[in-house]
Amino acid sequence: LLDSMQNPIIIELEKNKAITSERDLEITILVKLQMFFSQLGEGFALIDNQYKISYNNKNYYIDILLFNYKLNCFFAVELKLRELRKEDKAQIEFYMKLIDEQLKEPIHNKTIGIIISKKQEQCIANFIRSETIIPLTYKIKQ
Repeated sequence: LLDSMQNPIIIELEKNKAITSERDLEITILVKLQMFFSQLGEGFALIDNQYKISYNNKNYYIDILLFNYKLNCFFAVELKLRELRKEDKAQIEFYMKLIDEQLKEPIHNKTIGIIISKKQEQCIANFIRSETIIPLTYKIKQ
């Protein structure tokens, strides 16, 4: 499925609308969710945005939580309006672990993470699976 995803994925913005925060990017993706899903591939469904998950009496919020019924697994999506940092991979892996421990049923496959980070005028989608990062390029079209 990862091989069949469109690359680059284009996130179109409305005229004169700039993305100035991770929340702006999240809202843009949610408004254009059907187009975003069609570019990701088949079988995606939105579970929630700002999905709350708790660990050791502390709450964490996953920017966007998806489920793919074809892959039978959750996708945790984190948004960063800067270049990817090593701590971003650790953060998404932590969320993936919590999802696998708290939400995943025995019949589900392991969670996959996506970090969408910004580099110049592009957003890069980095797929995290185990120890692997698979980058795809997203272009922001204005």
